Amino acid sequence: MARVGIAALQSLCAGGVLGAVLLMTCAGVSPAVAAAPLVGGPDRADSSAILGPQKSPHAGWLNAALIVVRAQDFYALTREELTLVLQQVESERRVERARWVLAVSMLLILFVVTALLLAVLYRRQARALADQQQAAFEARKLKIAVDQSPASIVITDCDGVIEYANRTCIENTGYSSAELLGQNPRVLQSGRTPKAVYADLWATILAGRTWQGRLVNRRKDGSEYVERVLINPVLDEQDQPIRFIAVKEDVTEREQLDQRLKSLQRYDSLTGLANRFAFFEALDQRLQGVVSGRRRQPLMLVNINRFRAFNSAHGHETGDRLLQLLARRLTDHAPEDALVARIGPDEFGILPPLEDIRGHDAVSRQEVLWIQRIQRALREPYLIENRTRTAGAAIGIAYWDQPSPTGAPSRSGDFMQMADAALRAAKDNGDGQVAFFDAESSREAQQAFRLEQDLSRALARGELHIALQAQVTPDGELAGAEALCRWRHPALGDIAPARFIPLAEDSGHIVPIGYWVLEQALDVLATLQTHNPRLSISVNISPVQIRRGDFVDAVQRRLAERSVRPAGLILEITERVFLSDPDLALARLQALRKLGVGIAIDDFGTGYSSLSYLKRLPVTELKIDREFIAGLPHDQADAALVKIILAAASQLKLRVVAEGVETQAQAQCFTGLPYVLLQGYLYDRPTPAKDWQNKWLHPPEP
Repeated sequence: MARVGIAALQSLCAGGVLGAVLLMTCAGVSPAVAAAPLVGGPDRADSSAILGPQKSPHAGWLNAALIVVRAQDFYALTREELTLVLQQVESERRVERARWVLAVSMLLILFVVTALLLAVLYRRQARALADQQQAAFEARKLKIAVDQSPASIVITDCDGVIEYANRTCIENTGYSSAELLGQNPRVLQSGRTPKAVYADLWATILAGRTWQGRLVNRRKDGSEYVERVLINPVLDEQDQPIRFIAVKEDVTEREQLDQRLKSLQRYDSLTGLANRFAFFEALDQRLQGVVSGRRRQPLMLVNINRFRAFNSAHGHETGDRLLQLLARRLTDHAPEDALVARIGPDEFGILPPLEDIRGHDAVSRQEVLWIQRIQRALREPYLIENRTRTAGAAIGIAYWDQPSPTGAPSRSGDFMQMADAALRAAKDNGDGQVAFFDAESSREAQQAFRLEQDLSRALARGELHIALQAQVTPDGELAGAEALCRWRHPALGDIAPARFIPLAEDSGHIVPIGYWVLEQALDVLATLQTHNPRLSISVNISPVQIRRGDFVDAVQRRLAERSVRPAGLILEITERVFLSDPDLALARLQALRKLGVGIAIDDFGTGYSSLSYLKRLPVTELKIDREFIAGLPHDQADAALVKIILAAASQLKLRVVAEGVETQAQAQCFTGLPYVLLQGYLYDRPTPAKDWQNKWLHPPEP
């Protein structure tokens, strides 16, 4: 019984081992662990002899078969040996599983890396495609901008052969694209640009630098035009030019306007002579060369007698033609290198060169000769429109032989007064007469001296008052007024401003008088703004006031005291403000503009204040001189000048005041121009402030 039980137990153990091995093999664990040596005595079977090393993928099934074949050997195994076999089998299973996990992990890693590489390549391709599309879009935008640019754009190769010309270039030159491409830009040359300019152009761009300059070119139809040109070279990696890009702006009209403005600034448009500003500028320079006892400056003034009556009798066109012919005669018979200028509506000035003082003769023989030539020429009749016209002229001559100390104010005003005195004496003597200034017997000089003394006390005595003259829109609506200083002398009656204002400036009395006028005007402005905040008042400012360091503060203080809107105050200046110190005057005007005060140029077009300076000056208003208004609408020259001024003011957004409007025909020239105000006897005469306010602000009920 005992033997039967032991045999049954051994069979059960062998079957269990076989089942376990088969189970492990089916689970995917290599049964190579079964080849591990079996621990036992020398009579026991060696597991390596039974199983041997297994390399085949099917080693697990082969080992299982061997175990079945040699199952009887298990009967001899002890528990420890059986445990060892099972541990070896488990160890082999873990190793095999680790190998599979490693293999799968490697595959996963390879898959992830491949996916990442593909993603990177895809993103790079997408980005490259997007960059190409953006570059194409930018190129299209650039082409549209270049094609539609208001400037002419031309691209050439390094030899100057045109490869591209935009639409503006084609339209401006008159050539088609086919006619320009393949040509050299010299096809546009007019021959009026200096060769040195082209030499500098090529030397600059071939050196790889940018060139800019002015070229005069010719269109296909033969007309010439002026261009401002900027040429940029396109360089390769070795900094050598391979293309040239030219950007050109047609400035023909701008230069023509500049020429007209320069002519307006320094020359009289009717006669072509120098104007008043150019004359006084030359006079100031000449007086600097005067040397006491050795050199003196002659000055001749010529005035047409009864010119206003001549205009009334024969018409303004005939009067203009008379002025032109007289100007030509003066130019032909004046001394060599003399400056001939039109300094007034019917007055001319001749400024000969400085002359040496010889002996005791007041007038040299040469002077007598050229004075006689001019006198005879002015006595000759004028042929105008196939009809003979006569006009007398008076000549006044003065000499200046007093040098001006360095830094002292110019004495040109005194010199002109001397010549004016001589001119009046000549007019008193009759047509065609010549008179020389005599300082000892000059009643005018004595009167001026006495008048200056009275003027110093006029303000304190209450002899000054302001008069107002309305400024209206072309529709007749009140827009403001100009405040004018008036002097009622207790003995001489009303003194014209043209007579006492220069005396006030020369003596310095203009400073207290100017501040008093400003205060009176601001009081009126405060009243005006209670009725209409948009109403304004204009006040004339002297150059003497502008030069004072406290002037801006004084204006600001007086504005604050009356709580008026600063924009309602318009300060009127003339060209004389800029004669002594232009930079100082500009700084003062800019400071005034910062206060909100308006700046107007009075007597515009007759002197220094030309359109070419408006870019620098803080100007808000132009006052067209009455000299130009008087000829409207029949005088074509005056009409053209007024048109130029109005066009420039419109572009610069400046208000314009037309002075001296006396007829409806003159007023109609400004119809439909909302930025223009009219001032003149047609609408209002200068009236004392109180009466003016009653008239315009409190009109009587109908």
